[in-house]
Amino acid sequence: MEKNDKYNIKVLCGDIEQAREARALRPFSEEAKEFLVRLSEEIFKDKQAKHYSDIITFGFFCRAKNIEALKKQYNLESRLGLGLIYHVAPGNVPMNFAYSLVAGLLGGNASIIKLSSKEFEQTEIMVRLIKKVIEAVELKGEYVTLVQYSAENKEATNHLSEICDARMIWGGDETIRQIRKSELGPRSFDILFANRNSIAVIEAPEIIKNQNVEKQGREGRLERLAKDFYNDTYLYDQNACSSPRIIYWVGSEREIEEAKVLFWNAIHQEVANRYQLEGVISVNKYVNVCRMAIEIDNITAERGPDNLITRMAVGELDSGLFRYNVAGGSFIEYGSREIEDMEKIAGKDLQTIGYYASKNIVEEIKRMILEKGVRGIDRIVPIGETSSFSLVWDGIDLILRLSRIITTVS
Repeated sequence: MEKNDKYNIKVLCGDIEQAREARALRPFSEEAKEFLVRLSEEIFKDKQAKHYSDIITFGFFCRAKNIEALKKQYNLESRLGLGLIYHVAPGNVPMNFAYSLVAGLLGGNASIIKLSSKEFEQTEIMVRLIKKVIEAVELKGEYVTLVQYSAENKEATNHLSEICDARMIWGGDETIRQIRKSELGPRSFDILFANRNSIAVIEAPEIIKNQNVEKQGREGRLERLAKDFYNDTYLYDQNACSSPRIIYWVGSEREIEEAKVLFWNAIHQEVANRYQLEGVISVNKYVNVCRMAIEIDNITAERGPDNLITRMAVGELDSGLFRYNVAGGSFIEYGSREIEDMEKIAGKDLQTIGYYASKNIVEEIKRMILEKGVRGIDRIVPIGETSSFSLVWDGIDLILRLSRIITTVS
């Protein structure tokens, strides 16, 4: 039942003071596994949940088979959770809070999660299902506490920061700056996910080669790619850090031009069927194009049938291009025969590379990162998986960071 405590915190589920006293669990405990598996089952049975692909994806992540596969990646014999994790969920990705909860639970911890004040139907569905599952499993309610309060409520942030063993903040940068003004306990620490940028690498010959190839006899590979690219970008209005904004084409000039036509035609068909462009975003995209045309040399606006997709081709790369980020399908394109130019934008703010390319290109990218000592790029994943959650995020292994190791000397 929803209630407010003395710090004017709306508690949607769980209990703050009980969470404070909860014992640490072993990572991947049976209690946590039972909760997540039951939650997965409830998701697949729920009529409302079935309308949201991001909820269904989360349901698959929480299946017993996946949890067991994740567990096998770790040596957990001497590890124990930290205790209490205070999570601050972002306002741009509805299901992020649920994945943050998974990391806390599998790390062996009780969690207090501050939900965004933005209204998302996915959040409402998940809160309802979480409350239902908590009543039916061995894991007690103090391990899952969901709260909401105003960002201006500093007393609430101060209190939750004071009692937690670790504070996990999912950006943006200004949110992190404000919350870090609230002091942690002497042994507590922050896990911070600041604003990041992402790109897509597309090998032009792969597009050309696969233009007429059906996948499993049902749909063409370009149709599948269009769906995957849409989910990485338009599904979150390009607001997620993992959403590609720069498209790095690899191939000859002729190959790239041919592949662009094939690729963007497929993307436009997918976007036209699924996406509703809001007026304010349309204006922002136009203003951004004008700004880029004024401020950047050697730039070309690529023509399209409408403004569902806005494309600007540049003749040179630099990290300043990420300043021109706007939502709703705005892309900067660059072409080269080699991947070496990528180093120019591979600063510490570059998070993810989504690729549609041969294995050789992927290996070249990884080799470039390691040999050049690139400070950015934490993930190299196929297009369609840039927003897929992993227990290693931004180069941080969440299970290891959210647990401690007990050493024994004999």
